[in-house]
Amino acid sequence: VPLASSHELSETRLSCLDRQELRRASGFVDAVLRNKWRMAHVALREILGTQLGIAARDVRFEREPNGRTSLAHDSTLKFSLSHSGDLALIAIGDALAIGVDVERARPLPGLEDLLRDVFTDWERSAVHALDHDAMLHAFLRGWTRKEAVVKALGRGIEAMGLVEVTLGANDATIRTLPAAPERRGVWSLHELGLDLPYVGALASRGQSHTYEIRDWAIT
Repeated sequence: VPLASSHELSETRLSCLDRQELRRASGFVDAVLRNKWRMAHVALREILGTQLGIAARDVRFEREPNGRTSLAHDSTLKFSLSHSGDLALIAIGDALAIGVDVERARPLPGLEDLLRDVFTDWERSAVHALDHDAMLHAFLRGWTRKEAVVKALGRGIEAMGLVEVTLGANDATIRTLPAAPERRGVWSLHELGLDLPYVGALASRGQSHTYEIRDWAIT
């Protein structure tokens, strides 16, 4: 979903958001960030409504014990939302769990601190083995893959250091998961072929999954 900074949603489109969503949006002091957050969540409701055969305003959410938001409908659909810069990714699928993450490539002065805080020893060694220009892209591949997995697990950023993934451009694989019931079964991890400067990843649990990327325009 493209999040054009100059685009303003009509009141009709915004009316599908509930009070909690509007309250969260109002927490953004920056008007541009607030508008992008609202666009992403309107798109989420519209896409889920299309899948469920109901109006966007009738899509209902509930909070799971682990804090993850899920559908309060009699449906096996799982979803995940992530946005960065001018792009939002919304993953929807008939999986046991699903997670998606996108990041806009940008200079990261605190790269070493991030590597120390959320990457495993093996992952840090893999990043440090690369030249300077390749390090950032390897880090972003690792970050988005780990973030997608922890979202699918229903865990927070504190669990990213417990997840280990490969960092190669053409090899998205989960090496280790936290020792928890969620690790059982088959997992799929995909590097999403996004246009630069964006990097994205999709993780799902259940049978081996394929994915299809579709555009959803906010007009």
